[in-house]
Amino acid sequence: MSNRRHSRRFIRLIGLVLFLSGSSLVQAATDCTHQTQIPQSECEALIDLYNSTNGPHWNNNTGWNDTNAPCSWNGIACRGGHVTTLVLDENQLSGSIPDSLGNLSRLTHLYLHNNQLSGSIPESLGNLSNLLSLELYRNQLSGSIPDSLGNLSNLTYLYLHVNQLSGSIPDSLGNLSRLMYLYLHTNQLNGSIPDSLGNLSRLQFLYLAKNQLSGSIPDSLGNLSRLTYLYLHNNQLSGSIPESLGNLSNLLSLELYRNKLSSSIPDSLGNLSNLETLYLHVNQLSGSIPDSLGKLSRLIRLYLHTNQLRGSIPDSFGNLKSLTHLQMYTNQLSGSIPDSLGNLNSLLYLLL
Repeated sequence: MSNRRHSRRFIRLIGLVLFLSGSSLVQAATDCTHQTQIPQSECEALIDLYNSTNGPHWNNNTGWNDTNAPCSWNGIACRGGHVTTLVLDENQLSGSIPDSLGNLSRLTHLYLHNNQLSGSIPESLGNLSNLLSLELYRNQLSGSIPDSLGNLSNLTYLYLHVNQLSGSIPDSLGNLSRLMYLYLHTNQLNGSIPDSLGNLSRLQFLYLAKNQLSGSIPDSLGNLSRLTYLYLHNNQLSGSIPESLGNLSNLLSLELYRNKLSSSIPDSLGNLSNLETLYLHVNQLSGSIPDSLGKLSRLIRLYLHTNQLRGSIPDSFGNLKSLTHLQMYTNQLSGSIPDSLGNLNSLLYLLL
């Protein structure tokens, strides 16, 4: 009888409760009040994330809600007694992002992309003042982009693309003075492009394509002197192309196609000396094609088709020695084809 009485026993070891019965070993859930690696509020935020995103069915949930050493859990990195990195991309997370994630006050990198997250982006993420990178793309997130994200003064990367986000782009994003990458494309965003985005002096990539944005392109975007890629295509933008875009001397690609842009092509675009791709097709552009575009010596692709352009093809196009694709069909062009186009030795596609 004595042996039977002692064949089952509880052992408490380093804050973990282990139940030993025969040959089976069962470990209890994490106890945030007993772990000592990070503040209790941070531990509880991680457990909230686990519970709200179907943690038991993640691809890799090693350690989660299983040990009292959260800094060793899959995707977690800690420094100075705080969680600093949370990397759970492509990990089969489903469900919503909990508000308590905003308690990870020392977090610098939050990677939850390529999952099946739904619901809204919590306002509380605006509390993560140390955040450098916020990557929530390729999920099923809905609702609006929180104004509070404009508080993330250290943010360099903001990737919210390929979701179901709606509403307008918050003016507050113009406060993100260190932002270099802003990817909001392939959502359901509407309203106009905020003038405040012209304050993002370090911005290099601005991807707002494939939304439902309307109104005109702000002149202020011409202030983005470091911009290399400007993608506004597949929206409902109207009005003229701002002359100020000719100030973007580092621009490699300007893609404004499939909008409702009207008026003439600005001469100033001829100042974009590093431009490789210029896509203005499927708009309502009118007037003549500027001779100045012939100065774009690095241009590889020029698509002007499906507009209301008039006049002749500029002789200066013969200077576009790097051009491989030139499309100008479905316009109202007249006159003869310039002999100078015979100088385009790299040309692969000419559609007039």
